[in-house]
Amino acid sequence: ADVQDKWEKVGREMSFKFAKVHDEKTELGKAAWEKAGREVIEIPKEEIDKMAEKFLPVWQKWIDDNEAKGRPAKEVYKTYVKIMKEMGRPVIMKLPGLYEN
Repeated sequence: ADVQDKWEKVGREMSFKFAKVHDEKTELGKAAWEKAGREVIEIPKEEIDKMAEKFLPVWQKWIDDNEAKGRPAKEVYKTYVKIMKEMGRPVIMKLPGLYEN
């Protein structure tokens, strides 16, 4: 259990570091694109929600398939939700029965 706790801590820390670098690079990319005279188009939330709805069966299948193989896919999903919330980021994939506000 001690090793598992350490892996979870390291995993969470690395997730935050990766997300921070991703956000920083995204902003740099946007700035460079705009400086080059290109238009940056943000996808409206409504469109993101529509795409997420279309992908829900894919996520559910991934969870079902991996759980059937004895892999903790539900826990992976719950960890994703927890980390996104901790970072103040939107949870796009809200799986029925697994997602909790």
